[in-house]
Amino acid sequence: MQDAIKRAGGLTPHGDTRNVNLAQKLTDGLMLYIPKKGETVTNALSGHEGVSENAKAKLDINQVSVTELQEIPGIGPKRAADIISFRETNGPFKSIDDLTQVSGFGLKTLQKIRPYFLS
Repeated sequence: MQDAIKRAGGLTPHGDTRNVNLAQKLTDGLMLYIPKKGETVTNALSGHEGVSENAKAKLDINQVSVTELQEIPGIGPKRAADIISFRETNGPFKSIDDLTQVSGFGLKTLQKIRPYFLS
């Protein structure tokens, strides 16, 4: 992330990276938002100040890690492990809707977590 910011010309004097993970690996489709100093942005994933849900990169279901999955409300360690296990056993998901094939996933859960993933 830090390299991408440098390649883009660096931060403006008003940029505040305190709540941005500069070590985060870049993925295709990543949208990064750097708030201005003093700006408060709510992180929809955790309810804490930081990067907003709209600014936070949506996750790729075929590249997401167990740790990233557990940051999504409603996905705990067991469910995250089940998603990864299913993906490793059956190959990549064709769409986010394929999560309903993972044990314990229904349409209600899918609808709740859909906004966190790329379409």
